[in-house]
Amino acid sequence: MRRAALVLALVALGAPAPAVAQPRTHRTGWTDHLTPPSGDVTARDARRFVRQGLFYLLSGLGRGSSLDDAPWRNLERALVRFELARRVLPDDVDLAYYTAVALDRWERPAPEGGLERNVDDAIAAFERVRALDPDYAPARVAFALALLYARRGELATVAAEYERALALDVPEPAWLMHRTYLPHPFEERLAFLYAGVDRSLVHGNLAENHMLLGDLDAAVRHYRLAQSGARDPMSRALALFGLALAQHRAGDAEGALAAAREAIALDPLVDDPEHFEVQDRWGALAVLHHDAVFFEPACEIHAYHAVAYEAFATSRERFRRAGLEAALTSWRSFLVEGGAASRFAAHARAEVARLEAELARAGAPREPAPHPGELGARAAREPWLGAP
Repeated sequence: MRRAALVLALVALGAPAPAVAQPRTHRTGWTDHLTPPSGDVTARDARRFVRQGLFYLLSGLGRGSSLDDAPWRNLERALVRFELARRVLPDDVDLAYYTAVALDRWERPAPEGGLERNVDDAIAAFERVRALDPDYAPARVAFALALLYARRGELATVAAEYERALALDVPEPAWLMHRTYLPHPFEERLAFLYAGVDRSLVHGNLAENHMLLGDLDAAVRHYRLAQSGARDPMSRALALFGLALAQHRAGDAEGALAAAREAIALDPLVDDPEHFEVQDRWGALAVLHHDAVFFEPACEIHAYHAVAYEAFATSRERFRRAGLEAALTSWRSFLVEGGAASRFAAHARAEVARLEAELARAGAPREPAPHPGELGARAAREPWLGAP
């Protein structure tokens, strides 16, 4: 489970696609729309293109825009103008950074389903920023590259970039457009491009990366750091869910279920009107389905679900069987949807066998099992105390 950093009300810089969407990494055709002005681009033209492009970039970073309901259209407008400016300012690091952010954030629905994204182009753009000036927003660049390399499954590189982000986290002062006033909330979005990274968030993402590499001790250590440094209930809940899965895979089932129960008790989206639908659908597990959260590989979501459902089952006896059945379904889904090829396949198969045996001993169910998502909704309605 990974999260991108948040802009304003959970608008992510470099925000990943939802967990179920697999990113496409081919080059996109935004340059097909490039319409250079007649004659040469002057230095004055280039400065104007940078200002215009930055306006469209900041528009595209919001939750929709007054200019267009599809943020990717504004990001394309930004990229066109940045490309025109680059002809005169090829080594301007600010321009290179704005271009990298726009490429990172660009995504649109693909004709065949899923999403088209700029993973390869965005990586090259952020590496270009680093090459031009290694000290330019170094933690931000490292954090963005870690998220992008995670989408390509290059876990060793991901770990190195997260470690770099932690080591270099010195916030860059924001320069709010010399002699230009940007109306709210644009000035906040611009300032955020240079803000320090959330160290709790980096620890949480690094913990997941260690878990996927098989270093469960390091994963547990970083999840605990993420939990202790979390700035908000959502960050703390995500760190606890991650800690629960890492402990479960490390053989500490009791500690895992305790961490999962604590995460469920937080239920950070329960009173958030912006996330009513996901809360209504998943209840106390809605935080795992927040649009700023993604899973690489995507099958990992089922492992998180499985531990959470068993924690639910061990907290309310009247829902015990339903919770265990949902956990069993989730472990099976994990294996079917890609987990059979993971380093944790044996663990998942052992859980399937254990839960099948436990349910067989319990006898036939008294009523049909609810959809697994309903258990999360039930958890949201329970007076949770964090213990059975």
